[in-house]
Amino acid sequence: MALMVTICALAGCIMRAKATQKEAKAEPNAISVDTKSDTFAPYLTDGLDYLILVNRGHQYEFGGEYDQILQKSLSYFADAKDGDLIALDNGARVVFTELQVYLDNNYNLQIGAYDTYRDYDLQKAYYTNYLRVFYGDLKDNPEYEGTCDWQSRNPMAEPGYSETHTGLLINVLIKHERDLPAEAELIEQIGYEPDWVWCTETPERTETIVRFRILHEHLADFGFIDRYPAGEENWTGVPAEPYQIRFVGSSKVVHEIMDHGLSLEGYLSETLQYDAYAEPSARTVKKYLEE
Repeated sequence: MALMVTICALAGCIMRAKATQKEAKAEPNAISVDTKSDTFAPYLTDGLDYLILVNRGHQYEFGGEYDQILQKSLSYFADAKDGDLIALDNGARVVFTELQVYLDNNYNLQIGAYDTYRDYDLQKAYYTNYLRVFYGDLKDNPEYEGTCDWQSRNPMAEPGYSETHTGLLINVLIKHERDLPAEAELIEQIGYEPDWVWCTETPERTETIVRFRILHEHLADFGFIDRYPAGEENWTGVPAEPYQIRFVGSSKVVHEIMDHGLSLEGYLSETLQYDAYAEPSARTVKKYLEE
């Protein structure tokens, strides 16, 4: 009976999410965190929706009131890979720092953040280069053969449809004890930045997998979810990417998502409204490559 009550409660939560989620644009969601009593309440920015959904079916609006609140909430710090300046919602950054300290003290596991918030212009630069690799003057360049193989299975989002616009998404860098990024070693060995399902067996790969498992075991305790979990591809349209985590700012919500192995889309009961692997139209390619 207790199990049935729990299942019904979760189902009811998901149905409420489905009924209130905006279909066309990513606007503040009706499922909000408890800003008075939740564990993460002190870290949250008033006016921000920590369950905002941005994907290839839900557009982020730049320049409006919500975007202005986000801009004021952004906290800037150094990228763990190259030292460039990157940004996150201040609450997400503070809690991520606490997660870093916890993992370092308890597991001798050092993690860093990279490739976090992107505004329209930065995403446009990324997307334009992606189009150049696949459809423009770089498509026959041998230097990009490996990149093409990876990106063909994980196409880049057009500006406005990338979750990096939320300021809540983090790419996590796992470091080895000798303080060298495992990813960098793999890139050197196989020649390009790999997807999670790497094709080369190396000690670095094995160690990295173990360390990501430790990371995922403690994400929920710090308000983060595995943004693109394995087995949820039919919801997200994105291959499993354990290095991408997302701050949701609610103890209740984060445990409902992580304990049941859900994606954010699965929790919100948001079915795919797009083909994640559809090629951009000729008009789209022309628009970005000729600007």
